[in-house]
Amino acid sequence: MPERGVVIAALGLIVIGGGLFAARSVLVDEPAAEDAAAAAPAEVAAPMETEPAAAKAARVRPVAPDMVAQPRVQPDELQRVEPRDALSRFAQPLPKPPPRNLGRVYRPYIDAAGRAAGSGVVVTLAGIEVTSPDRTCTDAEGHEWPCGMRARSAFRGFVRGRALACDLPPELTEKSYTVACKLGGRDVGEWLVGQGWALPAPGSDRYAQLASEAREAGRGMYGAAPPVFDEPVGQADAAPGDAGLDGDVSMPPVQ
Repeated sequence: MPERGVVIAALGLIVIGGGLFAARSVLVDEPAAEDAAAAAPAEVAAPMETEPAAAKAARVRPVAPDMVAQPRVQPDELQRVEPRDALSRFAQPLPKPPPRNLGRVYRPYIDAAGRAAGSGVVVTLAGIEVTSPDRTCTDAEGHEWPCGMRARSAFRGFVRGRALACDLPPELTEKSYTVACKLGGRDVGEWLVGQGWALPAPGSDRYAQLASEAREAGRGMYGAAPPVFDEPVGQADAAPGDAGLDGDVSMPPVQ
């Protein structure tokens, strides 16, 4: 009987020890195999062979590697081709807009009677001869006067900075054009010739009748020289406060 009690006690100790070992494995985490591998000394990586500089230069550079996969081809195998047409007419480019001026010469600068510059072009009126500002005329009494400058001033007074409607082409490819222009529905060349400030172009009968009428009426360059007013003697040199001819004291001008 005593031997039987010893065996039972030994078996009980074995069962209790197994239970304690199982409980310890649950409460305490055992180090994983990965941790053991990490704790091991890292192996020294072998040095990689450096590729030649020419191969680096010839290698295709990925523009967006996160979005577009890089093709596994050699650079010399790539060939540029023409772009394809648009898949839909809505993807095609918009038509070219019409020119902004639409035949208008805005804020014309007049340097001579019959010629104006504006909107990036120089326009010469068709059917007439441009009257140079240096031109001089002689009237019937033999007086010489600068009719070219008077013609330019008259043309400027007629236009007064308003836009000219000229027969310009849809696309302005030149810097100067010889075309007909209108202002307020009136032919500008007709006005110049009719007022005697321009001559018709040689070989053109467009304004011949108007030129004859201006010559007969003595208008513009066909007329008399403008009157020249002489400056009164003694008035220009008289200072404010000097005595006049009658002994009265002249007062200074009102500012």
